[in-house]
Amino acid sequence: MELKIIQLITMGLLEVFLMTYVGLGLLGIKTTIVRHLQIGVIYVLGIWITRNLLQLYGLHTLLLCILLIVLIKFIVKIDWQIAIIAVLLGFVILFIGEAIFLQIVIRYLNVNMEKFVTKSSPLFLILHIITHFFLLFSAVLVKFFEIKIINLAGEENDKI
Repeated sequence: MELKIIQLITMGLLEVFLMTYVGLGLLGIKTTIVRHLQIGVIYVLGIWITRNLLQLYGLHTLLLCILLIVLIKFIVKIDWQIAIIAVLLGFVILFIGEAIFLQIVIRYLNVNMEKFVTKSSPLFLILHIITHFFLLFSAVLVKFFEIKIINLAGEENDKI
């Protein structure tokens, strides 16, 4: 299924921004919004290449996970292990949220999954955001309550 540019920008950029923010935040790493946007733009380009050009469905998730690790490693300038843990945390929270809320949305609203993915109407954008509620909730916890599972960054990254 090809993704439209508007879907990539609205949904993909929001998703990767939240994943990196939560993943890094849970490890105690603070970074600038500019760095998050840099990661997001390159990641969205990676989504477009793997989904639309190469059509690597299924494998695209693994490739994008690796891309996100590399982007975080070099843009945020942290150790490989920390970048891997941050990405895995972000993906796990995303997948948990989607597994719970996507099932609720599909069953309650009787939405066809193929139409859900391919539509770009405002309703489907709202539904997509609803499926990311757990990720949004985690971002709020990280931002306002400074929730950390462990401070792997050390004090040098608290100043970023």
